[in-house]
Amino acid sequence: MNPNIETIVNLASDLMDGQQPPTGLKLEKVENAVRELHKHQSGAEYQVLGLAMLGALIDRVGSGIQAQQTLQRFIRGGNDHV
Repeated sequence: MNPNIETIVNLASDLMDGQQPPTGLKLEKVENAVRELHKHQSGAEYQVLGLAMLGALIDRVGSGIQAQQTLQRFIRGGNDHV
């Protein structure tokens, strides 16, 4: 995967996981990645970025649903499926 796209997707994933926004050198890396993508103006890169971001979002939503189901089973005190 394009390292610029990977940097941006990793940032989004970290933020969705509740981490703090980057500062210092990490922030510079993200800014450079965004700048490089804008410089190329590549539809293919934007498409890969979009698909990677959608994948990250789907992963987080799936994890959230699983966590909620686990919590509901725990509260009910059983192993039945939600």
